Formats: sequence, structure tokens, C-alpha cells
Amino acid sequence: MLVLVVVVVVLSVATVNSDSNWTAFCKEGEPGCKYYEVLPQLMSQTAPLQCEGRYVYGAHGERKLSLTDFGLFSGLAYESRDEGVKQGLARFFPGWNLTNSRRAGSASSVDWTTFFEFSDPDDTTTVFAIRGTNSMLDVLDDLNIWAPASIMQAFSVAGPSLSSAVAEAVALLSTVMYGQGMQKEYFAELLQTVQSRKTSMPNRRFYITGHSLGGGLAKLVAAKVGLQAVTFMAPGLSTTSYVVFGEHMQKQLRHTSLTVMPDNDIVSRMDKQAGGVIQTDCERNVVHCHLLYNTLCTLYELCGSGRDSTLLIPCGQCDSMPCPSAKQLS
Repeated sequence: MLVLVVVVVVLSVATVNSDSNWTAFCKEGEPGCKYYEVLPQLMSQTAPLQCEGRYVYGAHGERKLSLTDFGLFSGLAYESRDEGVKQGLARFFPGWNLTNSRRAGSASSVDWTTFFEFSDPDDTTTVFAIRGTNSMLDVLDDLNIWAPASIMQAFSVAGPSLSSAVAEAVALLSTVMYGQGMQKEYFAELLQTVQSRKTSMPNRRFYITGHSLGGGLAKLVAAKVGLQAVTFMAPGLSTTSYVVFGEHMQKQLRHTSLTVMPDNDIVSRMDKQAGGVIQTDCERNVVHCHLLYNTLCTLYELCGSGRDSTLLIPCGQCDSMPCPSAKQLS
């Protein structure tokens, strides 16, 4: 299972943004650039579950973020440069601001997480977005954090009555292999930043999001600090949370984490999911079903833009939204 997950993640990295200057956005009017409209959709009383998620923000909580909005925030975390992040923010979330950008390798530590902080126009809400695996160094860090969970899954045939005992045994093995608390060091600055913000601004709303293994980190932080995590194709944490923090966190995870889980995605099936799960359709291969925008496009077809206004999506992100070819432009 773990080997297959690594293969899928590495292929996803190569598919999405192997270019160090990668951006999802283009300048309108340039050759090959096109933006597609995603229209609002009137929600009925029988609207699908995937379309119902709404998370309040604003001075009086009068505005709402949809499930797909968090997917867009997660997508911005993959932008290679802050200019791309700001361009996407202005396009998707007018009035929001990028208040903090922490990129992997910017400090001399074992923490290789990349994350961003976004503030709403009223400066009452913060969304943290955690980048998923984007390099081989990220893959190595992810292995160090989630490898024990794959061992746990091998023991799952023993039955649920042994799950806690096995989790504790795996945590002990992990301590021998990596050292006490070493897994926390891989996202120490992220955890410290979120804890500091929440402590210093107790009346502020906080959300955290991420895709793939970045979503797993988002859920770990959310369970520890106590805020809502909305994640996409993120691994479970039933065992990993104990390995990392040395305590059983099933209750916290049930109250704080939500995972969008497409059919045929295997990353979200690593370790057991402990929080809420929203399943989506995907009949393609495991790599296709793990890509973020492919899932967002499925949700757009089902739910529309997820807001009261039309959303413009850059070409090339959805199968149904190709970029113009040279032949089409001539």
C-alpha cells in the first residue's frame, strides 16, 4: 500500500508542476490562454451532500465559503511564486489578502512544509493552506510521518479490539526508528504558527485546508489546536495522530476534520479516516483521481460555482476546459 501511495504521489507531482515557475494562471489575451465560466447553481432541498458545505466568515458571519472554495485555496498553495498566489487570490477571492507565505527551504530546519495564510476582506477570518507533496524531499518527509500507519494497516486483520494496542506498539517502534517526537519536527513551524495565531486572536475564525499529504498535515494541526480542517484526498490519521502526538485523538478528529475522498484515490485510504468523509465520483486511474482540480471539476459539474457569482477557471485544469491549440488560434 505504502509503495503504491508513493508512486501515485510522485506521478502526481510530475503531472502537475514539475516546472519551478509553474502557475495555473495565464494572462488573458495571450496565445493559449482561456478562462471558462462556472455558473452558480440554484440549490434545491434535494441538493447533493457535496454541495451543502458552507463555512461562515466576515464580520458578522454573513458570508460563506463552499467546499470547492477550500479546494481553490489548496490549489493556490501549489503556485511556485507568491505572484501566482496573489493573482489567483484576486481572481478567486477578491478582497482577500495573502498575509504570510512560508516556503520549504526558507529556514535551516527539518521542517519542509510550505504554507500560506489568507485573510478575508473584513480581517476577521484566516484560512491556512498547506501545500501537498511537491518534491522528493516532501516525499521523504511524508514517508517518515505516515510509514507507521502502513504497518498498522497490516495488522488490521486482527480486528478493532487490538487497534489501540497496535497503534501504541507502532508508536513505540516509530520512536525507536526516528526518535521521540521527530515526526512533529517536520511541520513544527506550521503547528507553532497556527497555535500562536489562535492564542493571540481568540475571537477570530480559523480554517485550515490542504490537498494530499498536505491535507493530512492540516488535519493533524487542526486536531491538536482545535479548528476546522477541510481537506482533499488526504490520508487518515487514526494511527498517525497517536504516532505523532503520543495520544489518542479520535474524538478531536471527528469534531475537526473533513476529507473529500474520490473513488479510486488510494492516498485518502492510507490509515483509517477518523473525521467526516465526503465521497465523490471518479472512474479514472488512481493518478487522475488524486489530482486536485479533477475533483474540483467533478464538484463544479454537480454543484456549480458554489457561490452566488460566476467563477472563472483557467484552461487546462479540467478535462472539459482545454486550452486553445495553435490550430484553433489561427
